[in-house]
Parts: sequence; C-alpha cells; structure tokens
Amino acid sequence: MMKTWFVFLCLNVWSLSGCASVQTAPEPIRVPTATPLPRGNRPIYVIDPNNGAMTSTIWTVDPDSQRVVGGIGTRHTPEIAISPDGARVYVADSYLAKVIRGEPHDVLSVYDAATEQLLHDDIDIRGRLLYKLYPNPQPFMFLSRDGKRLFIGKYGDPDIHTLRMTILDAETFKTLAEFRSPSCFDIVPLLNGRLVCAHNATVFVVDPITGATIDEIAVPGSNIVAMTLASTRDWLYCVLGDARIAVIDLASSPRMVASQVSLGLRSGLTHLLVLSQNQERLYVGIDTTGSGSLGTANEIWAFDTSNWSRVGIFKLDDGAFHIAISHDGTQLYSVNPFQKSFSIFDTRTFQGIVVLHDLGETPAHIVVPPR
Repeated sequence: MMKTWFVFLCLNVWSLSGCASVQTAPEPIRVPTATPLPRGNRPIYVIDPNNGAMTSTIWTVDPDSQRVVGGIGTRHTPEIAISPDGARVYVADSYLAKVIRGEPHDVLSVYDAATEQLLHDDIDIRGRLLYKLYPNPQPFMFLSRDGKRLFIGKYGDPDIHTLRMTILDAETFKTLAEFRSPSCFDIVPLLNGRLVCAHNATVFVVDPITGATIDEIAVPGSNIVAMTLASTRDWLYCVLGDARIAVIDLASSPRMVASQVSLGLRSGLTHLLVLSQNQERLYVGIDTTGSGSLGTANEIWAFDTSNWSRVGIFKLDDGAFHIAISHDGTQLYSVNPFQKSFSIFDTRTFQGIVVLHDLGETPAHIVVPPR
C-alpha cells in the first residue's frame, strides 16, 4: 500500500471542516526539573504530542542511564530538526491566540541542545503543515545535510490542498524560496543539496530552490512502501509492496537500482525502516499478527546489506510505532504511543535491554542527533 495518506489524509488544521477540534496553548510549558540530570554522551529525543492536546513535550532520554534526563515543553503538533553538529534543536509548534479559539499561530523556536535553553523564540512560519495526532516517519520540517537550509512543509494558499515547501536560512530565518511541494511522501535531503521523494513506483529528484523535477527513477515491480537514505552517500533503500528491498544509487549516471532482495513475505509490511550509520545493517519492521495494515510492528528484522542475509530478529512485546538506531549502531530504539513505552535493544544480541514505561502520554517519534 502506498503511503500518500501521510500527506493527503485529513490534515489537522483548525480551518478545515470535518477534522477534530484543536485546543492549543499560547505559551509552551517548560518541563519541570528540580535537579538537572547529566545528559550522558548520546541523549536522544522522543516526541510526545500528548494525544493532540494544547501542550506536548519533547523528552530527552539518556539510553545509557536508561532514564529521562530533560525535556522541552511544546505546544500543538511539535516537530524537531537537529543541526548537523548536534548543537541546536529547531522546534516547530502551533497554538491559538485565545487558547481554544482565535487566530492560529505557527511558529519556530530554537534551543541549545546542551542546556535546553531558548535561543530564538516564536519565529513566524504561518501555514505550517500539521500531522494528524502522531508525527510522520519523515517530518514535514527538516534541515539540509549541511544544516544551512530549513525546509518547512506548508498548506497551499488559497487552496490548502496544493501543498507548499518553504526554505529558510537556518541562521537568519529569512525565506530563501518557496514552491509547490512534490506530490509524494517522505521528502528527504540528499548530500548535494537536492531533495528526493517517491510516488507509487517512481523516485523523484527535486531541485531545492525551484521545486522542479530534475530526474525520475522507475523502480521495477511494486509501489514503494517505505524508504530511508544512507548517511554518507546518496543511496536510497526502499521497501516495496511486493515484499522486496531495492537499493537505488542516486549518485550514478544514469541512476540505477544497485540491488534487490526478497523479504520472503506475503503480508506484514509496515512503514518502519531504518539504516545503520555505517550502512552495514538495514532494519525492517514486520507485523506477523496478520492485522493487514501499515501500523505497528511486533518484529524488527535485521539484514546484512553486504549479502542481504537476515542476521537476527527483535521481538517486541509492546510493538513498535516508530524505530531508530543509535549513532554507533549498538542500540535499536522503539516507541509505542498506545502503551506509553520506549524500548532499548542490543543490536549484537537482538535482546531487549530495558523498557521505559509511562513515558508521557503518547510518545510517538524518536530523533537521534547526528552526533
């Protein structure tokens, strides 16, 4: 099943009829910390949209001490992006001027990652594209690979369904460009500054200033269900609807499908897909319960990308709504908003290390800083 529903389902904006009413606060609430806790060497972030309530939280978790060590209080439907050096956290959220009514405001704030202190407050990004209840696997807001440009998805104007992409200077927040957003899912930045996304069985390379399509790559076989990009080269890893993995070398000329492998499944695909930083392992979320939807996964399959052998399976008692991998590749993280849990697994033994229960209200998305 194609994932275009991530963009085109009933998007959560106050002016749209038929969507749930939104209650958001005019000011974010800071997460109280009586005594500052050591953040550890590799803190990660968990976005908790709090069931779409007026306030929400971005939790800071230290996976080594296995505890929450901080948090940033946010408003409605928060998204974050982290600078390549890990020093700054960009937070987008929204609120209504009179708490439960009034003019909607979409804003951007910037925090110091080490101290969680506010550096820039409430930069206007009117018309920000909002997710419905839970964050998408690939956020609507993201940074270029060099951290110099901030891309923000927006609703169309005057037609809200004609979505836009706005590009801001990540230092000055001046608008550099704006164009009609590509009609595809999971838009991600390449190393050369261009963008890449997919629709059905086609991958599109897009100019980051004009939005014009530079190249199209047809993927043999079925539609693309999920995709992820390598961190050190422009190789795109895709899970296809016919249960195959395809790897596309976007740096080659002409573009080529570098390899393909069958997962040996008839059903059970999910949107969960993550690649280790060294590109040696690919992790694929599988639902063996027979639910037949692109929802949570009860197993994560690990593949060696050198020969595509399956090297292990993670068994998840709570199921995974979103997954991520540690920067050094030694830990796999999963989160479940329905169980309010965050799990840490050892990628060498494929065994669980710990499950943090009662992490906020609906922890739904994990962000691992680049460094």
